[in-house]
Amino acid sequence: MARRALSRRLRFEIFKRDGFRCFYCGRTPLVAELQVDHVEPVARGGRDDGANLVTSCVACNSGKAAVPLTTHSLPVADPARVREQVKQIAAYLASQKDLDAVREKCVGQVRAAWEEGWPEGNTFREVSFFRNTLEWLPIAELVRAIRIATSRKPCSRTGCFRYLCGVVRNLRSDHAIQNPS
Repeated sequence: MARRALSRRLRFEIFKRDGFRCFYCGRTPLVAELQVDHVEPVARGGRDDGANLVTSCVACNSGKAAVPLTTHSLPVADPARVREQVKQIAAYLASQKDLDAVREKCVGQVRAAWEEGWPEGNTFREVSFFRNTLEWLPIAELVRAIRIATSRKPCSRTGCFRYLCGVVRNLRSDHAIQNPS
């Protein structure tokens, strides 16, 4: 027996009832094509009445296929394992927070070293450069580079910063030679 298509009117009424949102993921027509899905699949005896029809995006509808919502193909998560994973994630986030605090302390020390030569404060560009450089260069080496650059007065702040960039670039190439990956 051939399956009959749903009427346009019924499709529109289902879309309207569901607020033009996918029942499963919430997508709207702005980001996904919407279809009408049978909650209980037609292949398993589902009917074409409004109680068995929902709005679904193409991705969710094709992913669900002819499987009823009451069928679970994935094992249920072990609560003890989930709690352990949550503890591990919380510990990881705490360690990241601690690491960020240490990084900011190092950046503060480098900023202070730069301000010894240029006491007007740090520009965003300078602070960004310090942060990026500390990802690969030890703090003592960066402070030494700052002292080398600031000792070359009288030069402008911009000229001194450019000189610092050159000193760090040389240190980077030296660092790469000494520590090949």
